[in-house]
Amino acid sequence: MAQVDDTENFVQVRIRMQRDLQQRLDRSANERGASMNAEIVERLERSIASDTIIGGPIIEDRPVIALARMMASAMHDAGRTAAFMATRSAAETANWYGNAFAYDQAVQAAATVLEAFRPPGNTAAPRLKTNTGEDLSQTFSTLGSGFANSLIEEVARGAARTAEDVSKVSIIANGLMHLRDRITDRAIGPTTTPKEVWGSKYKGKRAGGKK
Repeated sequence: MAQVDDTENFVQVRIRMQRDLQQRLDRSANERGASMNAEIVERLERSIASDTIIGGPIIEDRPVIALARMMASAMHDAGRTAAFMATRSAAETANWYGNAFAYDQAVQAAATVLEAFRPPGNTAAPRLKTNTGEDLSQTFSTLGSGFANSLIEEVARGAARTAEDVSKVSIIANGLMHLRDRITDRAIGPTTTPKEVWGSKYKGKRAGGKK
């Protein structure tokens, strides 16, 4: 049972874990000169922060989280290796996202991961119309870039479109650090938001009037 430390407003919690996990935590704490308690607390805080960044039902979508991790790992390895090959500098290797060649290789790495899991089938946008007959084919054919541009715009401005995204946008913007400067002045393409797609103008009617 948790015990409250009134003098410092902390809570003492006893937990059980597998020996292997305890050893890994202990090793990590020793490597950076921290206590076991600090290591556990900081890892828990990072985990909660990660949930906030992703947010909503996405956090339960384990495959997409795994894909994101695969892309991040491939980008990190490819980017650092390419930067070292291009500069032979430890500092430039750590700052690989500032090297055009290295960044391009990281983009290739991410794209390769995504392509490896692409399902078979037709990628043409569905023929959909609004109740008033407006053709939505163009909107749906660029849905992916529209959603991405919306997020880029929010992060560039440091302002979310909805109250639910305030925390997510803030954490991403802060996490990007100086990289955010690259998008603050750039021209951002057409944007699309879930509200626009699922709003009143789209009622789920396919071309020809069938739902």
